[in-house]
Amino acid sequence: MKKYILFMLIILPIFCHAQGRIFKGIGSLARHNKVARSADTACVCQHLNTAVLFPRPPEIFAFTDTLANASNFTIKACIKNLKSAEGIRLTLNGEEQSIREQTTSFAIAKDESCPTGYFFSYTLTQSTSRNTVSLEARNEGGATLRYLDVPVVK
Repeated sequence: MKKYILFMLIILPIFCHAQGRIFKGIGSLARHNKVARSADTACVCQHLNTAVLFPRPPEIFAFTDTLANASNFTIKACIKNLKSAEGIRLTLNGEEQSIREQTTSFAIAKDESCPTGYFFSYTLTQSTSRNTVSLEARNEGGATLRYLDVPVVK
């Protein structure tokens, strides 16, 4: 048994080296035997537009708050990759706000501070304990959620 193990230990590096040379020879044969193309054959390459299949999710920039008066504050955000206001969800302290009912304080339009996206502005009433605002923007590519803690002003 000892002689067999000794024989295998001696012969194993030889087999590995020989196998490596065989695989290297096969690879070089495949590399050198390419079929030549004629001069009039051109590569017709088309790139798949994955933006149509997998659109980018919305991006929320400049999510800030501004104190309107002692009881109200206004949040503002720039949202990119958003087609309509239907994809926006706003919550204050976990309670969803109906942004479609208050059309006077809701605006989704172009603005000079947000030239490549939609400018979102909404006025909220402060609570007495805390003000945690979450803004969610959703489209076919996914959703983006941003949080903002607004300090209570008395």
